[in-house]
Amino acid sequence: MQPSTRNIAPAEKAVSVLSYFTMGIAGLIWILIAYFLNKRLKFFLMYNAVQSMLISVFLALLNIVLTIILQIITVIPALNRIGINISIFLQQRFNLLGLSFNITEIFVFIVLLYISTGIILGKIFYVPCLTRIMKKIMKEYR
Repeated sequence: MQPSTRNIAPAEKAVSVLSYFTMGIAGLIWILIAYFLNKRLKFFLMYNAVQSMLISVFLALLNIVLTIILQIITVIPALNRIGINISIFLQQRFNLLGLSFNITEIFVFIVLLYISTGIILGKIFYVPCLTRIMKKIMKEYR
């Protein structure tokens, strides 16, 4: 996380946090509203909205790739047992406060809490793999 250079309105912070927890949907809605009203979103809000959408796409692609890899591993006789055990481990459900989560959902939730804490503090969160893409997208926006 990098420090912010200016004060950020609480509404911007709220929409940014919501954008991450809705996997980019709230951010996309704000971008569309701003587009149709010919308004320009502030950099902080636009950055977090676009980044939340990119993270969502990345997580979806990662899920697809891991599913394919596990399917291939379970077909190979020597690795069959390992693939099945990994699959069972990733699908195992845990009850927390009356809600059921698996390992990946808990991990994603913890990462979203970390990002949200940074947003509430007014900091811009950089994702190592996606930062270069974000810089290219947001370069023209400033």
